[in-house]
Amino acid sequence: MLASLKYLATGTFPFVGSAEADAKISDSVTGQVLAAAVSKRLGGGSAKNVDVWELGDAEHAINYWAQLTTNRLSSWTSGTAPS
Repeated sequence: MLASLKYLATGTFPFVGSAEADAKISDSVTGQVLAAAVSKRLGGGSAKNVDVWELGDAEHAINYWAQLTTNRLSSWTSGTAPS
């Protein structure tokens, strides 16, 4: 019942972390924005993550963003990025 009250008040369940990030890549000479991104990740509140105390959901978000960035940079440099 308390978990439901917290969800109604805040939109998230207890013990669920979140992380937000934004990034902008611009040309150093012209100042033109070449790429921009904004992302928000919410934790899942999974029972298997109960023993994760230090970073938990934030670590999952960081790992997701690192993998996403790696994949996109790789596709741009190899010429396989979608149009």
